[in-house]
Formats: sequence, structure tokens, C-alpha cells
Amino acid sequence: MDRIIPEKLKIGDEIRIIAPSRSMKILGEDVIKIAKERLENMGYKVSFGKNVMNSINEDFCCGSISDRVEDIHEAFADKNT
Repeated sequence: MDRIIPEKLKIGDEIRIIAPSRSMKILGEDVIKIAKERLENMGYKVSFGKNVMNSINEDFCCGSISDRVEDIHEAFADKNT
């Protein structure tokens, strides 16, 4: 199997934030805002998967499997990220 080595990120590239294991709900809004601003200040565009804040219940603190898979598939299908 051939290795796939992606190109390095360049200023202006888009970074998609997804949460495949736990909901971003566990982070404070201030932490998310700081992280987004830091990436943007480095020259990147930042987007979020539409399900990153979903949580099916408080015990697991994660979205449904189908929501998390959907975010992963959309991120890989998007030519901008």
C-alpha cells in the first residue's frame, strides 16, 4: 500500500474541527473561542463540523455514532479542508 503524505498547511488553508470521540461541549466556549482565534491569527480559516457540540446524554458526553461519522465524512469530502 502506498503512503499518502498530505501537503503542509499554507496560510489561507481551511482547518475543519471535528469531535469524533467526545463532544466539544466538555470545553468552555471561551476555550473554543481562544483556539479558533489563535488558528485564525496564524492565517488559517476555521470551520466546525455541524455535530461537534452534540451530546446524546451527560454520561457519555458525545454525539451519536452517526453524527460523528457524518462529520468525519463531510470533512474528508470537503475539498477546502
